[in-house]
Amino acid sequence: MKLEEIQEQINTNTRTIRSKEIEILGLRQTNKQLKVNKETAIFELVLEYVEIGETITFTKGYSNGGLANGDVVEVLKKNKKSVVVKYIKRGSGGRWRREKEGDTKRIVSKVFGEWVYHKTDHVKKMIERNSVLKELLG
Repeated sequence: MKLEEIQEQINTNTRTIRSKEIEILGLRQTNKQLKVNKETAIFELVLEYVEIGETITFTKGYSNGGLANGDVVEVLKKNKKSVVVKYIKRGSGGRWRREKEGDTKRIVSKVFGEWVYHKTDHVKKMIERNSVLKELLG
């Protein structure tokens, strides 16, 4: 290959790399928005099936945003941005966590939706069952 041909190939490859980098950036931004949409959809599903006064037991996972494995909470209030819960029982974690039993806390929609959907068995099963029934019944 001649020097000019080599340089032209380098230039072509550089343009291709830049084009792919722009494409990757666009895909990252799209995925970021899709994750937000997913979190919102999960929270709306959970909000539809969780009633005020309902008791929820978290059976999986580690602490996140005020919720942890073994926690039992009662739903006091719910709106489109958050849920207010009262801790009935706190999971493992020492005396300071047990002292928090009876406290109330506002849990943001992102955390509450993900935790109820992915970290409780009965609520997720209920949502999935009702979704299948809706599809069957139209």
